[in-house]
Amino acid sequence: SGGQGSEHCNDNPDEDFVVNQIDTNNVDGNPADNVRLCSNIQTVFNGSINKASVDGIKDSDLKIVKVENTTETQISQADNWQSSGRYLNFKQTALYSEDSEYKIYIPKSLKNNSGKFLSDCLASPNCSTSGTNFIWTFKTGTETDDEKPTVINTRPVNEETLVSLSPYVKIQFDEEIDATTVTSDSIKVFDDDGNLVDSVTEFDISSKKVSFSFTQDLNEFETYIIKVKNISDLCNNTMDDYEFTFSTGDQHTAINSNYPRDGSDNVCPDEKILFNVSTSMEGTTITFGLYDGTSRTNIVLMPGETSKFVSG
Repeated sequence: SGGQGSEHCNDNPDEDFVVNQIDTNNVDGNPADNVRLCSNIQTVFNGSINKASVDGIKDSDLKIVKVENTTETQISQADNWQSSGRYLNFKQTALYSEDSEYKIYIPKSLKNNSGKFLSDCLASPNCSTSGTNFIWTFKTGTETDDEKPTVINTRPVNEETLVSLSPYVKIQFDEEIDATTVTSDSIKVFDDDGNLVDSVTEFDISSKKVSFSFTQDLNEFETYIIKVKNISDLCNNTMDDYEFTFSTGDQHTAINSNYPRDGSDNVCPDEKILFNVSTSMEGTTITFGLYDGTSRTNIVLMPGETSKFVSG
């Protein structure tokens, strides 16, 4: 059944262990500036974190400090830190001070599940290295946040029909979510008889989006319901329960036919290229390429688009 944070096949044992990004609840879209006073700090790595290595540093070297002139005062305690899959979160217990500067110290002794030590911090902006730590600086504003996160888009869309037997599900929120609150209890899939579907893969979480698929085909011509609950934003506001349905067809997603046919000669330069797809593609982004023997042109159809003019 589904789980947290893509800590299965996505980890590459030969890849360096790095910080990819740091998420906050902020006003202007810059995670390091005008951070809301209630914000958790969510550090996102490129692989699963070794929990034992977190436990060894969260009451000492792993810390958040408030900066006043040249003085740094630690505000974090061991109980503030939670890790899950690729995510390490500082959980707020008291509001930050307004218009103040803070630093998060991320020790290089942190390891992934392959035993590799942390080697770089790619979070932007303001990530630097100092001795045995990476340091990320952020500044608060004056605002807090009591708005619940809301689902604004799903794939499949609600009540979509003729969905593939092996769909890729996406749930998008209107703000960054706390990845540690996305669990097999917070997202569940049921069939038309109310039976829990236990073939959900691990959840892939990316800032505002949760994605997953299935380890085996769904049943043909059956309605499924996805229930989402208890997912929070980075100010600990919990969403209202949400659900959506979709119905399968009897096909996997494939191109049934196309025009011009493969190998066609003397095709007019302004000829329309047509594809017939076996399943509903509503809400789906489709990318295909035109290759002229020398270079490739990618063409992207966004959800709702059925055609696109390509010049040249």
